[in-house]
Amino acid sequence: MNDEFKQKTLKLLADPIKLKDTNKPPTQSTQNLKISFKKLMDRIYMCKLTKIQYNHIDSIIQDELVIMNVMNGIINQVSQYQNP
Repeated sequence: MNDEFKQKTLKLLADPIKLKDTNKPPTQSTQNLKISFKKLMDRIYMCKLTKIQYNHIDSIIQDELVIMNVMNGIINQVSQYQNP
């Protein structure tokens, strides 16, 4: 694990709120991906999602990804220090 990633992981362990501060403002390509994702969700589930529903789903996905990344960082640190 490189030092920069290790420092960021340790900061997140100390204060997970800091992760929200590192989010960059969305670019045009990010906005296009979000629109494409919304259209894909509409097609998969065969119903039109309202903006509120889509934003709710999007926030749940973001929360899950943050939790997954933090947990993976913790697991990697534990396995790194337990290997002989």
